[in-house]
Amino acid sequence: MDRNASMELRLTDHAHEQYCDRVEPIDHAALHAMCLQQLRTRDYSFRNKEFIHLAGIWWVHNTKRNRMSLVTCYGRTTIDIPRALKWARHHGDRLDLKNQLN
Repeated sequence: MDRNASMELRLTDHAHEQYCDRVEPIDHAALHAMCLQQLRTRDYSFRNKEFIHLAGIWWVHNTKRNRMSLVTCYGRTTIDIPRALKWARHHGDRLDLKNQLN
């Protein structure tokens, strides 16, 4: 059985607020439905235990059993956010998520 087909999705208020701020304003329920559909159709190019690049949007997530929680949203970008965050930490720097260059 496809694990994503039975996956439950939780979208935190923080993740919703970050999405609205960094991508576009959208209703919480509509964003949840959109992300769930993208997850079920495997519309992601990267996924590990902490990050998922879902339909071009970077999220921090955690998964327990068959439930994924989207915790925060880093926004729409082609930048490898996990690698960029690691580089920024190593160099004592930060990422500007509002003025990203794609």
